[in-house]
Amino acid sequence: MPPKRKKFDTLMAIATASASFALLAACSAPLPAEQSATEETHTVHLLRQEPHRAATCIARNTDKNRGRVIAKISEGVPPALVNVAVSEKQPVALVRLFAEDKGSRAEVAMAPLTPERQNAWIAAMLEGC
Repeated sequence: MPPKRKKFDTLMAIATASASFALLAACSAPLPAEQSATEETHTVHLLRQEPHRAATCIARNTDKNRGRVIAKISEGVPPALVNVAVSEKQPVALVRLFAEDKGSRAEVAMAPLTPERQNAWIAAMLEGC
């Protein structure tokens, strides 16, 4: 093979490999290790207590389990009967409570936290309510 042809073939192989790699990298998304902490999440939970008692229970749990955290109970915007706003230095969660047959439904909007921290917060707030 002439030297120019060999050099051309080598350059073409490098260019083809580079283009293939770039195309593959552009088309593939990285596998998520875990949900990022940049998204607000919304979950729904059924509680045993009626909305006003559940709000008191959530506030009590928050005060008991989370130290410098503040839970403020306020009148809900219909159809929600009661809201509980939970904050540290910044808002952490808003729990909207609705009447259900034999208790209440809690719609929890959590600030951006890792899934593990969000689950821990929700479990601590709603425990026994």
